[in-house]
Amino acid sequence: MDIDTLTEEVVRRLMEKITHEQLALAAQAPAQDGPEQTGACAEGACKAGADAMTPSPKKQVITQIHAANIAPGSKITYPKGTIITPLARDTFKERGVSVEII
Repeated sequence: MDIDTLTEEVVRRLMEKITHEQLALAAQAPAQDGPEQTGACAEGACKAGADAMTPSPKKQVITQIHAANIAPGSKITYPKGTIITPLARDTFKERGVSVEII
């Protein structure tokens, strides 16, 4: 198994573990009485509880191998939630690649 595959697997397992732990804590937490929700949350635009803690199944992990395959001087855009490893960030910087997360 190469290092990039191993890194992606470790990140995936950590995300699963964190999510399961957060869901367990949310299920154990007593309901809190608080002020009435206003704005976007009152209109249902924000999520609460377990749904808000469930990670997107489409999260990407960008590794040095991915970064090395991008043409020098390019501009690349990744979706919000994309994980970029430190070595990939260094590779992008060395190659003059502009990275935007949207």
